[in-house]
Amino acid sequence: MAARPEYHHPIVAAQRQFRERYYGLSSAAMLEDLFVDAFASYLRSHEPSLNFSRPSRGEKGYDYEFEDDRWSHKVSKDGPIAIAALWDATRQDTTWTFETPISLSAGGYSAKSLKFQSTGGGPALVATPVRPDIKVEEGSFCGLVHWHPTDGVRFLKIWKLPAGDSVEQSLPFESVWSEVVRAIGDGCRSNEIEMFSLKGSSLINDNERYRQISEVFRPGMYLFDQLKLIDIKVTHNNRAILVPKAFVAQLMSEAILEGNFVPMTTWFACYAGGNPPDLYLAQRAEFDKRFSNSGR
Repeated sequence: MAARPEYHHPIVAAQRQFRERYYGLSSAAMLEDLFVDAFASYLRSHEPSLNFSRPSRGEKGYDYEFEDDRWSHKVSKDGPIAIAALWDATRQDTTWTFETPISLSAGGYSAKSLKFQSTGGGPALVATPVRPDIKVEEGSFCGLVHWHPTDGVRFLKIWKLPAGDSVEQSLPFESVWSEVVRAIGDGCRSNEIEMFSLKGSSLINDNERYRQISEVFRPGMYLFDQLKLIDIKVTHNNRAILVPKAFVAQLMSEAILEGNFVPMTTWFACYAGGNPPDLYLAQRAEFDKRFSNSGR
């Protein structure tokens, strides 16, 4: 699903739009609903024989069921977070065991910049994932890359950018999209195509691959096996029982090593605009359909 741009990019856009418009817990809940709706839509369109459902209202312990396996879904803005085991501040448990595996959706990078090094050696290359709030300085470079989970980074296109208040202003969407379409046509997956802001392009060799050498978590979906979620030492705040951030980071690292990670990207958010879809207009469209001649 994440490899297809019609599923991947709307989710990326929502990571920006929902978090800028709605309060933290509300935005997290809406992002969870969006993911579940997108997953259900994908299965109906492409894998209709597979079973998928959500729990009945009020039923606790899991967020969705896929092929008879129940999953708990968690949402992070950018990288490891302390995740809630139970929203109950009155409990004083010292350990916690989850009854289901967990899917953790991380919307952004855990740091503002990353370091890459050519597989042939040489100095490190500092790259910043593009963001809507970045102001482009005169002489800046922007690189479009294919970042394969195991094969590393390969540069697809490099632009020298004029100064501007944003990436969108300095680099038109049409210029980027034409290169993205070409890369997808060549076999790249949508969720592996990313854009970075670079200090210079002299260190980049198009014929070489680069590997990440900084400890930065990418955005994407991290899957945690239930067997790793037994007797976890937990902490507390005034709202919930929490799985510590350090333990979540460990689970994320293991998910990457074990192939239980699906990457996402962030570049499309620069062109998505800050306003989410109008919820009223969607409901109004359903209302108006009842009075349409074509619907009779």
